[in-house]
Amino acid sequence: MGVVALFAAVALGTGCARTIEGTPAASPRTLAPNVSAEVARLPPGGPISRGGCLAADTFAAVDCNQPHELEAFHFTALPVDFPQRYPTPDTLLPRFEPQCRAELPGYLGSADADASRLREFVYWPSQPGWNAGQRWVLCAVVEIGPDDRPIARTGSLQGVLRDGLGRFQTCSATPPSQGNLQVVPCTEPHRGEAVPGVLVLGDPTSPPISAAQANARADPHCHAKINAYLGSPTGRATVRYSWRYPLPESWANGYTSAVCYAETDTPVTGSLSAH
Repeated sequence: MGVVALFAAVALGTGCARTIEGTPAASPRTLAPNVSAEVARLPPGGPISRGGCLAADTFAAVDCNQPHELEAFHFTALPVDFPQRYPTPDTLLPRFEPQCRAELPGYLGSADADASRLREFVYWPSQPGWNAGQRWVLCAVVEIGPDDRPIARTGSLQGVLRDGLGRFQTCSATPPSQGNLQVVPCTEPHRGEAVPGVLVLGDPTSPPISAAQANARADPHCHAKINAYLGSPTGRATVRYSWRYPLPESWANGYTSAVCYAETDTPVTGSLSAH
């Protein structure tokens, strides 16, 4: 699963931002938890098509206009040279999760997918399915709720972020610079908002960059993105800017981006954005 460390740099929400010292937070957060404990068989009839919807509890195909948790956006057969032993997350995810993460922005219509509450989950056959000869990996997009698990929804997500993060923007009831996010709708009281402008720090096939390198790149990037996001925040509560970046052990699984956050001392309801 993808885990991130945190680094917070403080900015004043009364015009241009000013950076002061920040430190990595102690608690990591799971950006896109893999659900290997819930892997299941494909529906009878074979692979589900791109854009098809599934119920999380039964893995049965359903009409996307009906309540469902999963929406398929990428399917691949395992190569013939893949080991015959039943895969574990440690053996399968580094090879295939980067593919899922690379496909997700194109499906959603935005490079800012990591700033949204839409996540990719990776599925592969259950042990009985594997023993019966099934060899596949399915990438599904889900909307996560406060417990970081899929929630039921209706309609298609294809292209849903093309015009911005909208109602899928990540907001947190807890400050993003302090431990785990507590994801809530932005219409509810929150102290952090992910902003457009996800920063790609590198390629999963390359060595991970250090925390110092990640922070050096994220600081000016997030400073600029959050100033643009806030516009002219005169009269608003003090706003800090922070970012979350991947730990080295998550890099090979495709978690190579930093996400910028605007955060406040007191909860706010609705967007801090001036746009």
